[in-house]
Amino acid sequence: HDEEMIWRQGNVDALTGLPNRRMFHQNLEQEIKKSQRSGLPFVLMFLDLDDFKEVNDSFGHAMGDMLLKQTAERLKLCVREFDSIARLGGDEFTVLLSEVDNLKGADRVIEAILASIAEPFQLKDKQAFISVSIGVTLYPNYAADADNLLKNADQAMYAAKKTGRNQFSYFTRSMQEVAQKRMRMAVDLRGAVHGGQIWVAYQPILDLKKGHIVKAEALARWTHPALGAFS
Repeated sequence: HDEEMIWRQGNVDALTGLPNRRMFHQNLEQEIKKSQRSGLPFVLMFLDLDDFKEVNDSFGHAMGDMLLKQTAERLKLCVREFDSIARLGGDEFTVLLSEVDNLKGADRVIEAILASIAEPFQLKDKQAFISVSIGVTLYPNYAADADNLLKNADQAMYAAKKTGRNQFSYFTRSMQEVAQKRMRMAVDLRGAVHGGQIWVAYQPILDLKKGHIVKAEALARWTHPALGAFS
């Protein structure tokens, strides 16, 4: 009994009863090995609830917990018995669709999840309305290991959020290139000040009635040693 309790504490989310982050990573590693043996791809979805913070702020954390538990039950109804759902923490969930031979089946699951989460949540005497943003990636198309696979699904989820609520987005190579470019730019920018690459340009502001300059706006400019000028 003690061993079972310790195992559950380490592998199961106490609130929803779903696999937690640790068990999710184990399941993902096993799914990769199974896919390598069978030759069949699988789909990983990264889900983030939209406006969940507003539910917590408006109704309290107890109501927020109730919504998360109901979300877990709704997700279970949208997938097959041998698919896997996990709660990574907060309002983040993952769905693993095993042995997917075409994307039509995955699309049906995605549409079912979007429709299910968009239905009103009954939280005791209150109703809450939320939606979900879903990032989708397919193994082994763009990643060969668990960490990069999850990162790709996460990037796709943020792309879905940018297009509005209640949306999904498949990971593409261009997302990977944009993310890598943004990371390189952030690293270069950290050394730009010490490298003397940042300089100030003064943009004059005219008073058209008086006909002369009354003030100036100071603007930071960055001259990248390889890419040239940025503003």
